[in-house]
Amino acid sequence: MTAPELAPPLAFRLRDWTDRSPQGYTIRPRRLGEIKAAILHQTSFEWREANPMWAKVRAHFVVHRSGLVTQLHPITARMRFGAGHANPWSINIEHEGNYPLGWDEDGEDVYYRPEKFGRSHIEDAPEQVTAGRALLAYLHEQIPSLMVGAHRQVDDLKGGCCGPDIWREIGQFAIDSLCMAEMPVAGGLPIPDRWRTSSAAILPTNREYEGPLVA
Repeated sequence: MTAPELAPPLAFRLRDWTDRSPQGYTIRPRRLGEIKAAILHQTSFEWREANPMWAKVRAHFVVHRSGLVTQLHPITARMRFGAGHANPWSINIEHEGNYPLGWDEDGEDVYYRPEKFGRSHIEDAPEQVTAGRALLAYLHEQIPSLMVGAHRQVDDLKGGCCGPDIWREIGQFAIDSLCMAEMPVAGGLPIPDRWRTSSAAILPTNREYEGPLVA
């Protein structure tokens, strides 16, 4: 049986906004050895890429629905905000979109204030999924011991973050295909089994990844 041929390596478009983000969001520089995990979040809103308010998002990176990745702080910056007690050792990665937080008793998707922020659908943003995966692969190369986790695992009040779609397509993918370890629960809630397998991945898993392209 012939092994499937790998698709061409994927790079992600990187926009450097580290000079625009409030320096008060960070506390101090840190060593790479202090970093343990990349923690995934969702913004629960969509904005145009040029919106200057992106600079005020409390994260190291934002992965936009278009596939653009905006870097707001160096990964060696110890954040003051983003993941609570996990900030000393985490890289915070926000994903643009108001994605489902989970399901109600009837199995219907639950969104954060959809009457104001709408309903985002991961199937409409394959470029975002590709970029999110490529970013994790790149960070894993820089820090081979890097784990991947969800905001809910460090904060039980954030049980819907990063949500099943982002976790399934990016977080679980990193575990299954990039061989990243899953971050253990640290003061929050475990990843529900349904977040891992609620539907088939929307992109193939046999991809190779390479570093960023400057946008």
